[in-house]
Amino acid sequence: MSTEITDQSIIEQLSKPLSPAAIVTFTVGGKDYTGYKAQYIADRLNEVMGFAWEFEVFECPDGIYAKEKDGFVTVYGVLRLYTQDANGNRIIIKEVKQFGGGEINEKFDAKDTKKFVAPEAYKAAMTDAFCKCAAQIGVGADAYRGEANTPSRPKKDLLPLVS
Repeated sequence: MSTEITDQSIIEQLSKPLSPAAIVTFTVGGKDYTGYKAQYIADRLNEVMGFAWEFEVFECPDGIYAKEKDGFVTVYGVLRLYTQDANGNRIIIKEVKQFGGGEINEKFDAKDTKKFVAPEAYKAAMTDAFCKCAAQIGVGADAYRGEANTPSRPKKDLLPLVS
């Protein structure tokens, strides 16, 4: 059974700004975007929730775990936050799901005979889904609103991430 987070202090703690060292910028389709490194997001979840959270790649609505199409890998991820009842049973207090994508950079095997999808595309897709899920509960959400700030790129020049 899933319930909502009712403790406002949890929401406030999750939503605190992340360290400037967490900021990462990248370019997609010729446009610059700003986001946060996944490890800093995981650190915030650990800081606030202890280890009462998990992220997993979930089966997509069409029954597969990852989809390769048009140069991208897409995965469907789910982030769950937990608490415990009086008997020590885990209770989900928040569950969010998001798609994530990673660009396929095809590589060839050592003999240059067989093309395969680099594992980095799957990792990037999982990381993207994780960061989007976390933003839905406040962690790093300012990047998705276009409000993350870096010394070299003022807020007015940033594009929000698409979630």
